Amino acid sequence: MLIFIAITAALAGAVYLLRRRKIAKPLLLLCSLSLCFTAAETYFRFFYVRSDGFARLSKNFADRYYKIDAFGLRASNLPPSEEKPNVVLLGDSHVFGAGLKQPSERLSEQLATHYPQLHVVNLGYPGWDTRTQTEQLTQHLGNTGARIPLIVLAYFFNDIEEDVTPADRERLAPPVQPEQPTVLDRILQEAAKYSRFVELFYYRIGYPRLVRDRLDQIRTFYQDAEILQRHLTTLERLREVAREQYSANLLVVLLPYLHSEELLNRVEFYAPFRAALGARGFESIDLQPVFAAHGASKLIVHRFDPHTNAFANQLATKEVVSYLDSHPAMLQATPAPAARE
Repeated sequence: MLIFIAITAALAGAVYLLRRRKIAKPLLLLCSLSLCFTAAETYFRFFYVRSDGFARLSKNFADRYYKIDAFGLRASNLPPSEEKPNVVLLGDSHVFGAGLKQPSERLSEQLATHYPQLHVVNLGYPGWDTRTQTEQLTQHLGNTGARIPLIVLAYFFNDIEEDVTPADRERLAPPVQPEQPTVLDRILQEAAKYSRFVELFYYRIGYPRLVRDRLDQIRTFYQDAEILQRHLTTLERLREVAREQYSANLLVVLLPYLHSEELLNRVEFYAPFRAALGARGFESIDLQPVFAAHGASKLIVHRFDPHTNAFANQLATKEVVSYLDSHPAMLQATPAPAARE
């Protein structure tokens, strides 16, 4: 930021010193442009507060609204209660509440309001996939002897990626190679490291063409039998940990993509995975038909942040409550496992 101010000040000084020369007018134009750029940079760096798909652009929003607790999570409600039965919400940025200003808008808090007799723990963090979620579950719950009848996994359809190896990615390379960054792309990407103003417009306008095929690549992972079986084994490992270490049931809540109406309604993509979970004996809730009835635009934070908004979390809460009402055994208290050394 100091560099932008220094350049503007230097140009202003040059205009003053050379004001009687012909070069003064071009310098005045450059100084005016530099002043406008510096003002825009000041706004986006210090005053712009909006969630976004990119971490630096969301920094002010995160600093203002994401209060991280002593466990490194956002309002986790840890440790588990020794007096009440515990329900644990496990997931990635959707469970974390990315884009939501208040934790009260999240699925975990809404379930806690509906079930005051339960203690609801939120174990969600951006970027966690299924393998990491399993590790974080045991790391944060440890050898607790607290009663945990239910763990709810909010599953998003990129959680397979930790089960994809570099060899898999090479083997499943698309027939048409994705567009490669140009020299201009590299210049703007480097400039974006120093300017929030450049970052905002480049990563919203120029960058999407370089990653538009990523979601289609993820779809190929689910269509590949080897990767899918590996991933289902990872999910089974999570279920085993839930049962054996915490005597907990596992309920999988499937969250569809909300990046576009087309992705939300791609039933042929979601249905096979839901069927595969059923064949493995998983208890699950598919939110795709529920969300599709409302449309993606009503469910996302805003057009540049496709995370679930408060309304989408309300819909998810309603479905989870309905499921648990019809499957009361999922919330029945189970004998606490013996404390482990």
